[in-house]
Amino acid sequence: IRVGDPLRRRLHRAVDRYPVAHSGVVHLVAVAGVIDEDAVGGTDLARLTAWVDQQLNPAAIPDTACNARLASSGFSTLGKSLTQLFLDHHVADPEWYERIRPAIETELATWTRAVYSQRQLFEVLVDFWHNHFNVYAWEFIEAPLWVHYDRDVIRARALGNFRQLLESVVKAPAMLVYLDNYINFAAELDGNPVGSNENFAREMIELHCLGAENSHGNLPREQVPGYPNPTGYCQQDVVDLARALTGWTFAIDWVQWDCPEGGDNDGHFFYCDEAHDTQPKEILGTVIPGGGTAASDGFAALNRLASH
Repeated sequence: IRVGDPLRRRLHRAVDRYPVAHSGVVHLVAVAGVIDEDAVGGTDLARLTAWVDQQLNPAAIPDTACNARLASSGFSTLGKSLTQLFLDHHVADPEWYERIRPAIETELATWTRAVYSQRQLFEVLVDFWHNHFNVYAWEFIEAPLWVHYDRDVIRARALGNFRQLLESVVKAPAMLVYLDNYINFAAELDGNPVGSNENFAREMIELHCLGAENSHGNLPREQVPGYPNPTGYCQQDVVDLARALTGWTFAIDWVQWDCPEGGDNDGHFFYCDEAHDTQPKEILGTVIPGGGTAASDGFAALNRLASH
């Protein structure tokens, strides 16, 4: 899914539908100093379209003044790697303010960009994707990792491909711990008699991908309208999505008893095949054969969700 062309078409339809309003919109944007009313384009629509085209390539928009404000603000965490964030603000067990400093500084930087950045459409889309793939920043593990989630997951792919963004979100330690997938392990694993953890899978299929209005509850999957290319999903899809994502976790010592790599305790994502459910699965009418790895089953599941 590409953001640019569909967004541009929706803009055109909106302006064409409300011809009285669009000149006012362009004037307000110009007053705000974003575009020049005398810029290239003979009509309001042409000028507004040119502005959107410019905004859809934020890397080409100089943002010197905003960057200077950020650089002079004294932030100490925005440039840290995932490993540095995890070690400095979680493993070191600092006092609370230092633990949540990455979340505080990300919030302040977000406000700075919202007010002063010339890349306004990009900032709006970053906010949109943060709301769509919501993680609460002020938690015990999430706060230390918030710079990484904002910078390397949401901002890095805000104008990109949805499938790639979805995978990046699934692999983000902040999301993995927030919705419990970091402890989503196969039912047959020693000490796990209750089966896989469905929390993340339910949020992903219901909120991130298909929408709650397309839930068919406990209806057998074969009875969901359109099956085997169903228009919605059912509880069986949630269960099998959770099973497909078993073993997607990250290196925190809380999981080292089931996934030895967790003992690295440095925050990196990894696939724990020892904790993966290798039985066959079916998601939205697509069968995932048995015997797969955590990576192969998870990729198949994400491909199906993104293509629905």
